Formats: sequence, C-alpha cells, structure tokens
Amino acid sequence: MRGHTPGLRIAESCGVSGGIQGSRHVLTATTGNRNVVSPSDELFFLLEGQIVSSRSGSWRVEVCGVYSTDSDRWVQLNLSGPYRCGVTLRAGFREPAAIVDLLINWLDDTLTVDLESCIVSQASRPDTCWLPTDQNGAHTFVM
Repeated sequence: MRGHTPGLRIAESCGVSGGIQGSRHVLTATTGNRNVVSPSDELFFLLEGQIVSSRSGSWRVEVCGVYSTDSDRWVQLNLSGPYRCGVTLRAGFREPAAIVDLLINWLDDTLTVDLESCIVSQASRPDTCWLPTDQNGAHTFVM
C-alpha cells in the first residue's frame, strides 16, 4: 500500500441501507479525528477476550473499561473461570503482557508487596453455572 501512514487505523463505514455497506476512507491516529483509536482503546482491545491461566484454572478476561490520565491508567476487568470475579487495577503504563502477569499473580495470590497497591478493588462470587444442587440434581436457591 503506497503512501500508507504507520500506526493504528480504523475504516470509517458509510451508512447502512438496503444495499451494501462500504468503506469511505481510512483514518489514522495522526488525523486528530474523533474516530481514532486512543491508547486506552488499544489496551482494551489487547486485553479483551484473553485467556489467562493460573494455578486455579483458566480465566477469560472481559474488559469493563480503561481510564487513562497523563500520569496513570486504571483497568476494570471481569474474569470468567472456575468462578466469576472482578478487579480494578491501577496499571500505570505497563505493557499489556505485564498487566496480564499482574493479573495472574493476583489470581494465584502471589502478588509481591510492592505491587499490592496496584489492586484498587476486587470482588468475587460463585458463578451461577455452578449453583449447588440437591440430592436429585435440582438447583437449590438460598435466599
């Protein structure tokens, strides 16, 4: 592709009609257009759907949000695995692989003291897929 500008690119699509939807032009991160992928968006897409493995099993990462300032970045995640849990990380400007390592250390409960401050909040609950059952295999509900 000649004259191509390196960086993130998004195809801006035309309106939808009874016919075919087409691409008008491609926007790059240098155009200043509102449809440009930000660093927060890029991190969101890099983490979303990742499968991470810890001692307790495999977990699918669902990104709820990424918030960035000039000096820091926060990532809110839900994890689906042996049970469901959520965590908000103060990630700084770590690379996505380092954020995944931080997440695995948190899941394994092996987070070093210097990284404990990265965990802003955490929540967990048993997944509804694994509700307790009675002797006949019917789900029991506790009120």
